[in-house]
Amino acid sequence: MTEEKVRREILLDEPSDTDLFHGKGHERTADALASAIKAFKNADRAIGLDGPWGSGKSSVVGIAQRKLKEANGNGKVKFHFFTFDIWKSQGSAFRRSFLEHLVAWAHSQFPNKQPKLRDIESKIKGKIREVDTNNQLNLDLYGILVLLFVPFVPIYVLWTKQVFDSLVTAKEPEKFLYSWPMFLIYVFLVGTFVAAYAKYELQKPSGKSRFSRFRLALSQTLLIGAKQYEHQKVTQYIRETDPNDFEFQSVLREILETIQEDHSKVIIVLDNIDRLPPDEIAEYWALVRSIFSRTHSVTETQQHSQITAIVPYDRRHIEVAADKNKGGDGFTHLRKRELFSKTFDEVLNVAPPIMSNTKEFFEQKIRIALPDIRDADALFRVYLIFNMLIDRAGGKATPRQVISYINEVGGLYALHAGRVPLPTVAAYLALQDSLEENPASLAIRETVDDHLRSLAADGELERNLSAILFNVEPELAFQILLDGEIEKAANAETSDRLIALSKSPGFDVRVNDVFVASASSWRSSSNFAPMVNNFAELLVNYDGEASSHLRKSVVAALLQLPDITLGKDTAAVVKLLEVCSSEDRAKVLQHILTATASGLGTDKDQAKGRLFSKFLSNVTAAALSVDPKMQTAPLLKKVVLPSNPSFLFGFAAEASTSSVGMQQLAKPALDLSSEGTFLETIAVQQPNDSLAAFSGFKAASLLTDDQWNAIANALASSLIDDETELEQFQEQLTLLSAVRSFTSISKIKDSDLNNLFASGKFYKNLYNAYGGDTENIGITDAIFLVGDLALPGNLPQPTRLNVNGQRVHDAQDEQAWFNGFLSGESLLTKEQIDNLVDKLIAHYRIPWWASHGVAKPSNQLISAVVGTAFARSRVPWISAADLMRLYPYIKKSIGADFETALPRIGSRFDVNDLSKIAVEAYPSGILQDTAKLSAGEWRLVHERADALLDEIQVEGWMTSFATGDVNLLLLVEKAKSSGYSPSSTAVRDAFRQFSVGVLDGSITDVPAADFDAVFSVIDAGYHLETLRTIRESVKSTSVESLGLAIRLFPITLKRLIKEGEKSKQEKENLVRFFLRPGLEGKLTPVIDAFLELKRSTVADFIRASDKSVRDSIEPALRLFSRDQSGNFGYVQKVGELVQGRKSKSFFERVFSFDSSEANDDDETP
Repeated sequence: MTEEKVRREILLDEPSDTDLFHGKGHERTADALASAIKAFKNADRAIGLDGPWGSGKSSVVGIAQRKLKEANGNGKVKFHFFTFDIWKSQGSAFRRSFLEHLVAWAHSQFPNKQPKLRDIESKIKGKIREVDTNNQLNLDLYGILVLLFVPFVPIYVLWTKQVFDSLVTAKEPEKFLYSWPMFLIYVFLVGTFVAAYAKYELQKPSGKSRFSRFRLALSQTLLIGAKQYEHQKVTQYIRETDPNDFEFQSVLREILETIQEDHSKVIIVLDNIDRLPPDEIAEYWALVRSIFSRTHSVTETQQHSQITAIVPYDRRHIEVAADKNKGGDGFTHLRKRELFSKTFDEVLNVAPPIMSNTKEFFEQKIRIALPDIRDADALFRVYLIFNMLIDRAGGKATPRQVISYINEVGGLYALHAGRVPLPTVAAYLALQDSLEENPASLAIRETVDDHLRSLAADGELERNLSAILFNVEPELAFQILLDGEIEKAANAETSDRLIALSKSPGFDVRVNDVFVASASSWRSSSNFAPMVNNFAELLVNYDGEASSHLRKSVVAALLQLPDITLGKDTAAVVKLLEVCSSEDRAKVLQHILTATASGLGTDKDQAKGRLFSKFLSNVTAAALSVDPKMQTAPLLKKVVLPSNPSFLFGFAAEASTSSVGMQQLAKPALDLSSEGTFLETIAVQQPNDSLAAFSGFKAASLLTDDQWNAIANALASSLIDDETELEQFQEQLTLLSAVRSFTSISKIKDSDLNNLFASGKFYKNLYNAYGGDTENIGITDAIFLVGDLALPGNLPQPTRLNVNGQRVHDAQDEQAWFNGFLSGESLLTKEQIDNLVDKLIAHYRIPWWASHGVAKPSNQLISAVVGTAFARSRVPWISAADLMRLYPYIKKSIGADFETALPRIGSRFDVNDLSKIAVEAYPSGILQDTAKLSAGEWRLVHERADALLDEIQVEGWMTSFATGDVNLLLLVEKAKSSGYSPSSTAVRDAFRQFSVGVLDGSITDVPAADFDAVFSVIDAGYHLETLRTIRESVKSTSVESLGLAIRLFPITLKRLIKEGEKSKQEKENLVRFFLRPGLEGKLTPVIDAFLELKRSTVADFIRASDKSVRDSIEPALRLFSRDQSGNFGYVQKVGELVQGRKSKSFFERVFSFDSSEANDDDETP
């Protein structure tokens, strides 16, 4: 049905003052009630109205009230009805509540009685008590004495000041502590503590400790200035819970006497006592009786205080309460009647009205409640369902039941906006209790019997009932019916049906519950994995509200599955990796791996090993495709493979081409107890598969060196066996090469292959296999095998046994063909070299080959192998010592690619290895080659050089400078490459001593070296000071010593002459020990250094010198000028420098210019 706005009226179950039923039973009862009320005069009377709930007792009272009102007139009595609802006042003080309600009602009904009623009301509300308190504080003896002393305080102060001033004048101020003023203070203090102690002993103040109690007593003693007067008035309203019987009757009679008169009577209606809980009815019944039971305190003079009370009740409920109150003994039928006859003066029975017109009454009320409903058939069906319920209850319908039922029907119909048919709403009320107790019962057709189904006439009855039950749209209420469909779809061969159901309303609500409820039974069946797959495929695109819960449930069910069968089941559960939550994915993958491993069964052969390897590769790939950052390594490490050798062989063989190797799993235990020669046999029989499998065994460290050697021996024997075919020879040779690379160097000699290489059969087979195909990779296998013997020159000559049993040379040509490859005469292809390098790297043999390359520099094979190995992106392992030792050969072997290989080679260095490297190990040129990488890959090498240089002391440097040893060579190369900053003054001090020694001739025969580079490592801040010290320290020089200095440190010598401020001594030393010997020996570099100075500067040097030095300059200049005929200009410059002036030109001489004008001291000659 389409949604529509439903107009609805709520029917009120209110008492009526008109009998609307055909039998007019209420009219008759009301007449009797009115007659009884009028008959009771000047006495307390009570009338009981006995009838079941809904029988119309309140209506009878209303009709009687109307009849009495109509009969009023012509001086007749006017009756006022006061109704007190006991049920509403439950829990409050009954008597007080009754009186308060009665007074409030009287205020509204009798306005002319207000003054008197207010007085009575004040009595009901309670009493007022006022407390007026006056407090007067009295001083104790201590307080009185203190106050009496206060007027004398000024006198005491003046007296104290006089005594103190006199003592100060006498220069005896310390005696003030023993004066009479201080004595009075001492007395006051002692008196205070004595008074406090007395109060402490007498009053016993409260406190946790003695100190706290005494402190309180001391405080009370000192508090003499508290307030003197306090007045306090407190007004209290005292309200008792409930008045006693005497007070209640007095006030009640007073109220009634106030409002009742001869022509005005009050009728008290005490309603709904039968609505109270059974355990409270007895108590309230006694309280009701106390209302209209006159006591001895009521006098006859109170003529208008009579009580007329009406008590409607349901006898059955009162009797049940009375039985409970008697402890279960119960009343007889007569005793029960006496309970009511003794309580009431008149008991009227109110029977439910005979609804011969129930249908008309129902139709009338439902049309009022739902005024827009025009479908008479639907209304009639609702009535029929109501009538069916009444019949099942075995009773007759009451007006209250009709009204209540119509209100419920109308409320639910309006709640669902008319989308649910009205008869279906009525049917729901018929089934409400059972459906609320078990909502899932709607999925069972028998829940709704055929008769009720026919009355509802709803083709979608279950759906609409579900809509009402769960308060949802009818389209969403189908969920209750989905359980069975979901189970069927889960068991289907494909997920199509389950995916289709996911679009059904209610699927979100039911799918997870159905899975959880059925998971245990599904898990015990062989169809569990396909079911998981169906739900996993559903979750790929399903994003309903239940998706997260369903994912968790499917994961939880899978985690409880102990074993997963390899094959179809694993393919089914792997799908779950794609849809499970990220936090569960690792758990799911782990369980799939371990459960599959435990479910491999007993038939573990090569085929199953290969299948399991493929499974691991596929499942990890699936996990990584979903989550590329997932850490699968820790999960794989928990997978334990069976110990069966055939299974492990098949697994390892397949794993060689997959992403999961044996080394990534928990290390298996290879069990060869039943097949002791399994490895040797399978190596000979399946060499190609063994190559892949043994690689996996090696990666997982599964075999020992002894087992590898046993395999090698078996293969070596097979290679020279006459029955070995050529193709098998090739495969076995490749396998033997690999097996040898798997064996540790320390154990490889335990397998002696001399017999193999001494056999002519081997070389013949080798030539037959590869002689026509020299580019075949197999040749490198043979080279790898014989390398350890061939490179040192220990390869045996091949022989054979002749018919006489003697060994004779054999296969000479074939061996010579093979030796051509070993010597490099026959070049290998790049692919062959790469293959050989792979094997040598795996066996850590590259350094060994390089060492033989140094001894055999012309061997092109070794050079190609070493160059290829170190030119790779991953440099082979080599120790720091070997790398230093073999550096020149490696550099030569790499050739043009050396620059690009340097960063990779430098990365091989380790701090621990370099710590063992000495200065002697540094090859020449290594620091300059790697200067650009000194802060990167070669940093450790350069830092080690720094550390080694820092260890040398002054004496060591002096020796190194004099001899030109490796220390000096390393220092110079370090200075010219990445630079060196000494950590001490050793280099500076040694250079200063060394340069002075060279200059004064004490150090001679020094090998050529770049000492200017040595000077450059000294901090620039020390340069001028070092140069000054050298100038000052030089005591003599010669032409020969200056010549040695020019050869060793020409730049430093030049700076020694030119740079820095010079003292008088330095200037004289420069002239005496540098300029003069330079002129005498025609030492051009020295003279050029002076020429770069100004003439005035040099002149100043000469003037600062002794006369003997100045006088010797001219002879030295003449000596310099000899044999310089072809170099007149240079000689003239030197002369001008020494003489301190320019020479006169011919023009200057002719015109007689003054000589002073020709001088130009500021020019450099």
